[in-house]
Amino acid sequence: MLLAPLALLAQLQVEGLRANESWTEIAPGFDPFATTDEQPLWRYRGGRVVDALSNRPIVGAQIEVWTEEIDDYAGGFRRVGAATSGADGGFLIEFLLAGRTAEKARISAPGYSTWSGVAGEIGAEIRLFPMAEPAELRFVDPEGQAIPGVRVTSTYSCSHDLPAVHMVSDAQGIVRLENFGIQDRSPELRILPPDRGAIEYLDSEWIHERRPEEGPATMVLPRRPGAAVRVLERDGSPLAFEPFYIVDGECYHVLTSDEQGRLRVPCRFGPDDVAMRKLEPQSRFYADVEAELAAQYGFERTVRAEAEDWPESLPHGKVEVVDPKLDEDEHGPGYILIHEEGWQARSAEPDENAASQTMRFIVPAGRVRFLAGGTFSAYAAEMIEIEVEEGSSHTLRPQFEKQPVLQVQWPEGSWNRWIEAADSSIAGEDMARDGQPVPRNTPLILHYRFEDQPVLVRHPGIDADTVLVLEPPARQEPLPMATREIIVRHADGSIATKASIRAEGWRYEIEVDGEDDTGSALLLGPAGAEVIGSIWEQRSVLQYFRTRMPQPGESDAPLEVTLERSPRITLEGPEGWRLMNWTHEVVDTEVGQKVLEICPGRADLVIGLADGRQLAVRLDIQPGDERRIRIVAD
Repeated sequence: MLLAPLALLAQLQVEGLRANESWTEIAPGFDPFATTDEQPLWRYRGGRVVDALSNRPIVGAQIEVWTEEIDDYAGGFRRVGAATSGADGGFLIEFLLAGRTAEKARISAPGYSTWSGVAGEIGAEIRLFPMAEPAELRFVDPEGQAIPGVRVTSTYSCSHDLPAVHMVSDAQGIVRLENFGIQDRSPELRILPPDRGAIEYLDSEWIHERRPEEGPATMVLPRRPGAAVRVLERDGSPLAFEPFYIVDGECYHVLTSDEQGRLRVPCRFGPDDVAMRKLEPQSRFYADVEAELAAQYGFERTVRAEAEDWPESLPHGKVEVVDPKLDEDEHGPGYILIHEEGWQARSAEPDENAASQTMRFIVPAGRVRFLAGGTFSAYAAEMIEIEVEEGSSHTLRPQFEKQPVLQVQWPEGSWNRWIEAADSSIAGEDMARDGQPVPRNTPLILHYRFEDQPVLVRHPGIDADTVLVLEPPARQEPLPMATREIIVRHADGSIATKASIRAEGWRYEIEVDGEDDTGSALLLGPAGAEVIGSIWEQRSVLQYFRTRMPQPGESDAPLEVTLERSPRITLEGPEGWRLMNWTHEVVDTEVGQKVLEICPGRADLVIGLADGRQLAVRLDIQPGDERRIRIVAD
């Protein structure tokens, strides 16, 4: 009796297949694109990975989707799904796992530059670019000594992007930029050196344009120490193994505390305080940390939840701070009183007999540090350490020494500017526009890059406001210009007279001259410049090309590029049929009909029918295919 319904099922046929194509009925399985409360429509995405230059499928590409690094629910980067592309370059990947939603994606394959971006982009064909010879980058200090242990990652879509690469400099300070080369959407590098100035975004064009005989590109990094932090609950127990989002200048770190609640900010994006927030939904833990002063004076900064809400029963004393700037128009520096166990001082009512310039605080008994100013603030860095006992009273008279202002006139067109002083540094984007305060009578190192040359200027220091004019170094000889003709044809040899050509240099501007009905154009750019471009023509597959402008004496033979006609496969089936492994490049035209517009090559389709049966259809799609594939249920 149970077999009777099966006998009533219609017989299946697939019409329109070539001799080398096939289909087979497969065991019924789940429908990845079915919509239920437990499985929203976007839970799974299907895609395809192809070679950007040949437009053919890449087998064995690794596809990953991750949470946002600063996601409160995930607490840092967490991998949600992973897949490997099949023989047709296709894949199916899950976007939702244990309540975590994928936001970022990364796709890699041996011999290709790694792709990274927003997870939603992988619902289309993703093109990976074959790797050229990897470039090298060397990190040194102002004395020219190598810096090992520099972490190099990348970012493309935003500051908290999933890195396409992750490398660490070796004992010679060198990183080899594997899987990081020229592509149509090249990421920027992020530089994370131990106890030095970190860089949020670094364009890498100047690194890749160097010729092998020139050796690695070199980058000089200034000192800017990290900071040690201990994080406590309000009751004093350690906040162990918890992820923290630490805002540092214009960028951030995501770090996890150890079993004792300790963590270390390894490097700094800016000289100001950092702000810590525990990564969890509706987190109430928040603290400002004087990272630079803690590093400068060599102590571990303890922060505590609800630091100002210490119990009244806790033994405490009084601290008065005499602030001579309090009544002046120019207010003095901000300052803070920090207890060794993370408690913070509370403001108290001023003593009626105290001078108007006195501020009064109460603070728990124990070691207390008064902190003010900073290396590059308007007032010099200052720390006063006292031991507070129950019922004791202390009067602090900080110096609040005003620092001189250095107005630097940097050479026009220079970049990667920074000033180093007193074991710390400040970068160009953080410098005050009307002049940068610097420590008095302290040797300075000023750095900038000009036409990709690193320039260091040593200055003995200043005692008063000073204007410093930096002259640009002698200009390098301009690169000679070169041309290379590009000829665009169809597969049958005919000239592509309606093609649109776009080209850009990895580092230099490339012009396209003469794009007209002749099917050819002239690329103009500096000799030796690496060029990537794309050619588009209606009803043709988007075609990328890569070349290098000829050096003097080298052949300037034309670059010939062949356009392939776009395949267009129309799929038809009985009412209620659907594609079950692809979500990309599918156009719905009529009821029961879909059109595939994809790159040529093998394509493996999984097709589901309304009665629950599923078919696997293997196609060999050729350039210019105009075919109709029909699933028939007789």
